[in-house]
Amino acid sequence: MTTLIKFLTDRRVDSRRRVKDLIKDGYVKVNGKVVRELSYQVNEKDKITVKGKKIPPPLPKVYVLLNKPKGYITSLTDPEGRKTIYELLPYKLRKLKIYPVGRLDLQSEGLIFLTNDGDIANFVLNGGLEKWYIVKVSGFPEVKKIEFLKRGIKLNGGRKTLPAKIKLIRKTRTNSWYEVRLIEGKKNQIRQMFKKIGHPVLKLKRIKIGKFELKGIPVGELKVLGENEIRWLIKEKEKKDV
Repeated sequence: MTTLIKFLTDRRVDSRRRVKDLIKDGYVKVNGKVVRELSYQVNEKDKITVKGKKIPPPLPKVYVLLNKPKGYITSLTDPEGRKTIYELLPYKLRKLKIYPVGRLDLQSEGLIFLTNDGDIANFVLNGGLEKWYIVKVSGFPEVKKIEFLKRGIKLNGGRKTLPAKIKLIRKTRTNSWYEVRLIEGKKNQIRQMFKKIGHPVLKLKRIKIGKFELKGIPVGELKVLGENEIRWLIKEKEKKDV
């Protein structure tokens, strides 16, 4: 048994927010009866329709790592006609309705996690796995400013970031390189952080998500996780659920 909203979200009927609206607006029927309760319990034997259409059988769950190049947006479509990471996916994966978990902006590159498993996506997105980045910034930030970023700062919109791990890697003639580790991932978070202290980001690459590394995945290519990697991922989620 599972809740109606989770059932429909897992089947990728639409986004979680849109599924809520469909249920509340009376477009969802369970065994011929309109159900408006989000937490209504259903199972695979129930006949569930949305706007009169039957829900298709579940898709096999798949977990993918992608090495995103610069110049692509982390989205499946773009009204402005820019290149999207969807274009880098083979047709057989597009059919499985995988979607990116978290984002990298247009000019950033590196590791993107994609899946059609709603539970795992929620776990990864909401702090389940630490994200590692290599960041090049303009100039040479003072140590006290980096300590300020480590403790957490308020970004645009007023929300404060969680503590971060930041380590200086090297300095060049005009710039500095840092390793940054986050347990969260607000929109443009690292760029906002360094802009706040007067040292804008010049390059940004995500190199690691949990135990999954960018190394070995060519730019623009992907890797489908194997059974052992999936098993590790599920165990990590179960630890958080305890």
